[in-house]
Amino acid sequence: MLKKIVTGVSLALATGSVAAQAELNVVNNDSAIQNLKPEIKTGHTGHIQANGEYKGGSEEVARKLHVGNLLNVARGAESGSGEDSSAPGVATGREWTGPVTTDRILAILIDFPDYPVNAVTPNLTRNYYPDYSVEHYENMLFSEHGYTGPNGQNLISMQQYFADQSGGSYNVVGQVAGWYRAQFNAAHYGAPTANGRKDSRVGDLVLEAITQAAQDPNIDLSYFDQEDRYDYDNDGDFREPDGIIDHIMVYHSSIDQAAGGGALGADAIWSHRSSVGFKEIGDTGYRIHDYTVQPVDGAAGVSAHEYGHDLGLPDEYDTKYSVDGLSTLQPAPGSLVGHWSAMSSGSYAGEISGTAPTGLSPFAKQYLQASLGGNWFVGTNLHADDLSPAGAVYKLDAASVRGNNNDFIRIDLDDKPVQRLAPNDGQGFISSAIPDSNLSIQTIDFALDLTTETAANLTFTADYDTDSNNSLAQVRVIHSSGAYVMRGNITDTNARFSQFIGHGFHGKSDGRVNAEFDLSAFAGEQITVSLQYWAFESGYIGTMFDDIEVTSNNGTLASFDADNANNDGLVINGFEPSNGVFDYPHYYLVEWRQHKGVDAGLARGDFGASYTPGMLVWYVDTSYRPENGGNKNTVTQGDNSVANHPGEGWLGLVDADRNPILFSNGEMANSNLQISDAAFSLDLQKPFSWVSRLGTLSVNDWFINNNPRFIDWDDYSNYLRPATGRKLPSQGIIIEVLEQGADKTVGSIRISKHW
Repeated sequence: MLKKIVTGVSLALATGSVAAQAELNVVNNDSAIQNLKPEIKTGHTGHIQANGEYKGGSEEVARKLHVGNLLNVARGAESGSGEDSSAPGVATGREWTGPVTTDRILAILIDFPDYPVNAVTPNLTRNYYPDYSVEHYENMLFSEHGYTGPNGQNLISMQQYFADQSGGSYNVVGQVAGWYRAQFNAAHYGAPTANGRKDSRVGDLVLEAITQAAQDPNIDLSYFDQEDRYDYDNDGDFREPDGIIDHIMVYHSSIDQAAGGGALGADAIWSHRSSVGFKEIGDTGYRIHDYTVQPVDGAAGVSAHEYGHDLGLPDEYDTKYSVDGLSTLQPAPGSLVGHWSAMSSGSYAGEISGTAPTGLSPFAKQYLQASLGGNWFVGTNLHADDLSPAGAVYKLDAASVRGNNNDFIRIDLDDKPVQRLAPNDGQGFISSAIPDSNLSIQTIDFALDLTTETAANLTFTADYDTDSNNSLAQVRVIHSSGAYVMRGNITDTNARFSQFIGHGFHGKSDGRVNAEFDLSAFAGEQITVSLQYWAFESGYIGTMFDDIEVTSNNGTLASFDADNANNDGLVINGFEPSNGVFDYPHYYLVEWRQHKGVDAGLARGDFGASYTPGMLVWYVDTSYRPENGGNKNTVTQGDNSVANHPGEGWLGLVDADRNPILFSNGEMANSNLQISDAAFSLDLQKPFSWVSRLGTLSVNDWFINNNPRFIDWDDYSNYLRPATGRKLPSQGIIIEVLEQGADKTVGSIRISKHW
C-alpha cells in the first residue's frame, strides 16, 4: 500500500541483594529510564568486505578526523593571540544559507502471521498507540512539525532531529510502505540461535519486506537510489545512482527485544543496523545491502540512532557489555558517554523512552561535518604545543543552540606511541596499510637452492593482529609446476576470507610466535619461498615477520633480519622495517551543553537524574582502536569496553565530580549515573535522590559543589569503580569556565598550558 512522499573497589554487598536486583529490574523495565540496550552490529559508510558486510569510513574522512585540523571555520581567539574577552551574551541560531544535503529513506512496515500489527497492548509499552498507522511513521520520521505522542503531546520527529543537529544543512525525506505480512511467524526471524546470534533470520525478513514493497505499483525504487555510497565506479562521486537502494528502515510489529520483547520475549528482534550482502530485489534491477530495523513502538530516538549508523556513526556505548565484577545490580560499568549522546543511551531520553533524544557527541558531529559538509560543527582547532601559560579566552555556544561562536574547541596532543607488534629484537618486517576498498597482496620473497639438499626447514617469528573475515597470512612455495600453500605449526584452514586458499594464519597471535614449515618435499629443486599477507582494507594492524631462516643438514641456507642494513636476495612488496610502535592521535573536544532545544532530554537520565549543564571535556584516544582491528587511519567502532581496561578507552567524558554515587546496598552505580554531573560549571549542581517502588533500594547524590576548572594532571579516576573513571595524559593543560551568559547559552572559557 503506497503512502505519499513526505518531506520535510569492591564493596561487600548488603543482605537483600536479590531483592535489590528485583527492584532494579522494575526500573530497567520502565522504558523511560532504560539502561544501555544491546544491538547487533553496525556497519559504517565504507568499503565492501568479502563476506558482503561493510565497515569503516572513507580514508579521506579518517584523515580529516585523525590527522590535522577539521575543515571548519575557526572562531574566537587563536592560541596566543588577543583574547575574546567580551561578555558571553546570548546564543541565537546560526543561519545556514549553504546547500542542503537531502537523503531519501524507504521505510517498510511488516508484521507476522502470529503477531499482526496492533497486537501490542498498553501494558507492554508507554509509547502505545491503538493504531500504528502508516501516517504515524510518516510523521515520526519525516514531519517538519513533529508528530503526535500517545498522550496528545507534540514530539520531535527524526527529520527535525537531524535538521537541528546539522544546523539546517541536512534533511531526510521519504516514503512509508506497508503494512506487509511476513511469510513465517515471528520466532523464525527473531529467535536466538544455538551459536549465540541474537536473531535467526532478520536478513530474510528485510528481503521479504523490500520484495513486497517493490511489487507495490506505487513504489518507485529509482527514487531511493541517488547515492553511490561505495563509489563503485571509482570516480569520486558519491552522489550518483549505483543500483543499490540507499536507506531502508524496516519496522516490525513487536516490541524491541532490548525492552524485553513484549509478548514475544526472546523471539523478538533487537533493533540494529546491518547488511544483507548486495542481494537482488526480484527482477527490478536493484539491489539491497544496508538496512536498519526498529520495533513497532520505536520513537525518533531509536530511529535516529540506527539511522546515524547508516550515516557512518559508530556506537559510543560499550558494545561488549564488559563486566568488572563490582556490582550485581549493574554488572557492566558502561562507557563514559551515557545520555550525553544519542549514539549511546541518549537515544532513550525522554519521559517516554526515545521521544526526546539528546544531541550527538562532538565526535559524531565532527565525523558528519567531515563526511557530509554543511553546518554540523564549527569551531577552533588548537594544538597543545601552541598553548601558553597566559592562555586565551574562547566563547562556546550551547550545542543545542548553535550561535555565532564556537560549537567546539579541539585540542590536539602529541601523538601517543603504542607498541602493537613486537619484533624479536630491534625491527621486523611489517605489512603496510591497505588501500581503501581494494585487495592487497603483500609479499616477502627469496630464491632458495635445494638442489643438493635432502631436507630443509623454514623458521621465522610472527606477530599478527588481523581480521579472519578479510585477511590471512600464508607461506607459499613457488615451484616450476606451480605455487603450493604450505602447512605449518601455526596454520589452519578456518579463515573465513573469501580469497582463502588452503592453510594460513589469521586472527590475533597475542604476541610473538615461532613458526616452522617443512620444505623437505622440495629437496633437489630450485624454489622461491614467499611469505604473504592477503587483505582487504580493514582496521587491523596486520602481520610482522622477523628472523627468517632456512636450515638443512648442511647448515644455514638463508637468513634475513629486518635489522640488517643489507638483506640481499629479499624481494619485498608492501612490507617495511618497523619496531612495531604505532603513533596514535589523541585529543580533547570541549563543548557547552544546556537543557535547551534537543538537549532538553538531558533533564531526565537514568533514575530520573538530571544531567548537569555546563562545559564538557571529551577525551578521544584513537589508540583504543576499532573493536575489529587497529589501523589508525580508519574511523570505525572504537573500543569502549571500559571494564577490560579501566580508566581507558576510545571516547569518554572527563567527570568534573568524581564523588562516587552509590546504591543503598553499597554497590556503585554505573557510568550512566556517575557522569550525570560530568560538566564543569559555575553553578551548583542539583541534588538527586531515587527510591524504588517498594522502598528497599535507593540511590542519591548530595555532592552539589560545582567545579569550574579542568586540570589535566588532576585525578579523574574512580577509586571505587575504576572503569567509571578516566586516566589522562599530564601535559599541563587547564580549561576553566570564566563566565556565562544570562540564559547560559554562551560560556566563556580560558585554555592554558603550564609546562
